[in-house]
Amino acid sequence: MKKDTLTSRPLAGAKLGRIARQSLRAAALLPVLGMGTLWAEAVSSGTAPASEEKKVPAAEKSGQKLEPVLVIASRTPERLSEATPSASYIDKADLIPAGKYTLSEVLREEQGVYVASYGATGAASSMFARGADSRMTQVTLDGRRLNAGLSNFDTSTLLMDNLSSVQLMRGASSTLYGANAMGGVIGLYSVDPFTTERAGGTLSVEHGGYGFWRTGFEVAGTGAQLGVPGSEDGTGWGFSIGGSYTDTDNKRGNNDYRMVNILPRVDYKVSDQLRFDVLTRYYDYSMGLPGDNTVPDGYDALSKQSGYNWLISPGVTVDLTETVQLRAFYSYTKNNLFSSSRYWQSWVPGWSGLEDAASNVDKHEVSLLGTWQVSDELGMAGGYTFEKSLIETKSYTYGSEYSARRDSNSPWLQVRYEPAEDLKISGGVRYNQFSDYDDAWTGEANVSYRIAPTDTTVHMRVASAYATPDEATLAYGYSTTDLKPEKNVAWEIGAKQELDLLQGGRLSIVYFENHFRDMIQWVPASGGIPAHGENIDKATTRGVEMTAELNPIEDVRLYANATYLRTKNKQTGQRLVRRPDWAFTVGAEVKPWEALTLGISATYVHGVEDIDAATYARVKNDNYTYGRAYATLRLSENAEIFGRVENLFDEDYWTANGYPALPINAYGGFRVTF
Repeated sequence: MKKDTLTSRPLAGAKLGRIARQSLRAAALLPVLGMGTLWAEAVSSGTAPASEEKKVPAAEKSGQKLEPVLVIASRTPERLSEATPSASYIDKADLIPAGKYTLSEVLREEQGVYVASYGATGAASSMFARGADSRMTQVTLDGRRLNAGLSNFDTSTLLMDNLSSVQLMRGASSTLYGANAMGGVIGLYSVDPFTTERAGGTLSVEHGGYGFWRTGFEVAGTGAQLGVPGSEDGTGWGFSIGGSYTDTDNKRGNNDYRMVNILPRVDYKVSDQLRFDVLTRYYDYSMGLPGDNTVPDGYDALSKQSGYNWLISPGVTVDLTETVQLRAFYSYTKNNLFSSSRYWQSWVPGWSGLEDAASNVDKHEVSLLGTWQVSDELGMAGGYTFEKSLIETKSYTYGSEYSARRDSNSPWLQVRYEPAEDLKISGGVRYNQFSDYDDAWTGEANVSYRIAPTDTTVHMRVASAYATPDEATLAYGYSTTDLKPEKNVAWEIGAKQELDLLQGGRLSIVYFENHFRDMIQWVPASGGIPAHGENIDKATTRGVEMTAELNPIEDVRLYANATYLRTKNKQTGQRLVRRPDWAFTVGAEVKPWEALTLGISATYVHGVEDIDAATYARVKNDNYTYGRAYATLRLSENAEIFGRVENLFDEDYWTANGYPALPINAYGGFRVTF
């Protein structure tokens, strides 16, 4: 493996020219890759786009709520009822009354995903999709690959501000989304201003126990809605912006948390065939690190962590014909992390050093993609992505520095074919070229058949995935030159049943398997050797996901899901840590009258093995049940009050060993619309 320093590879004009030439060569590949009809990430509002109008049922045209359109599974729009049962669509409108503001809170009740957090509000959180490691799930924002930095994807820092939906695809997805999508992909979709009914927004304030305060706002509109001259035909400017400020002390000493988050988007619609947009995002946070619960009082006030992350990404969408659409964007993201600790000064005689670590990860991405609807039966999608990462870390603890540049190029192609009305077949392939590792191919194949008499859809899928060692493993690892890329071959079979019973509903079940080669496992520090990553020759995860949703009467929704998971490190015969055997969620949401929404849910987690935070020995965490309840009351057309209770049963538990969650806690606030 090559290891470069930042100073040995300056960003000279020749390097930037090479990036431009690579992008131009990629553009030349577009006709070959079959670019086409509907750029998936443009469908951010969760309803069918204009070009899909011919497929909208008459009932929906009459004013009823449109069925959600899912784009995460195939990067082309498909109705939720027709999509694989391995995909989920979560509407932002459903998250508002439930009081879910972070991706951690959203994923907590989703099947197939387990979220482990280092304690209370704002603590670092990791996600495990179908037993895949936390770094193996790719997160995108309107199609842009977000920068995980050196903490992998911390779901507590991914907020719902200015989002319209969250979409989740479980299972190996590297063919469509590139490396790091070995366990799945999560798509965050911002508010498209040209889908808003009017210009306006919301402002909210919330207060809770342990010094919790949160203020948030969202505003969106278009030039036509604001009466800007020249925008009467629906063209011109559009914008949406959302942000929040969170501040809390939490319960333990040195556990305070502060975060500022903002996500603006600006669009300019030249015509129905040409549109430009600029997407930006910024967050900044600081928090105290109290350590595990074995740290004595008085020593826990010595560690701090802070960081920021920002993104800027201009893009363009072009409808070449009614059946061919192209989409291109460039994005630049920067992730900074700094931590400091004087903890060891109090424990080690003569220790006078400051335990500090700092890191910067800069990512550049150029992406070109689109779709081509060749005929009613045949469609094609494809694209190309160039990504450059610049990594720089300093650890004063070990007196070490690390810097590197890593590049990747990856064209991909997906073909969809419907030989019969109820039969869908699709397959794709991606070629991955890396600057520091061998090239690799990934592929996938899908078959879906709808049994018309019962409205049951059966789905089968097989896919391969590939990922090079991530930035965190390389930067903080020990003897990282020996690490190999990770590989996964996954397959699944499932069924989804649409219910016409009462007011409707849906059932689904999926059996899945993941077969990993060279999975990287984190090994704790010991014997003077820092924490580091090591390859596991073979590891497997397999299980069953089940979901049920029923609307027995109008304004009543009942739901439940369960995940059974078995994992194994075939090198040691042990289970993989922080993956529960069982996770089961039940919930209900009702509207006794139009102005009032009430909800309650409970999640039971069983059989999590972990590493003891103090001794590094393998232990079994206690099983627990996490409950929550919420209510929203609309006082007038423009004002409402809301409240929620977290950890409803006041369970004493942790999801990461040694880091207790908050006890039962209540929150309340108000929201105004303008």
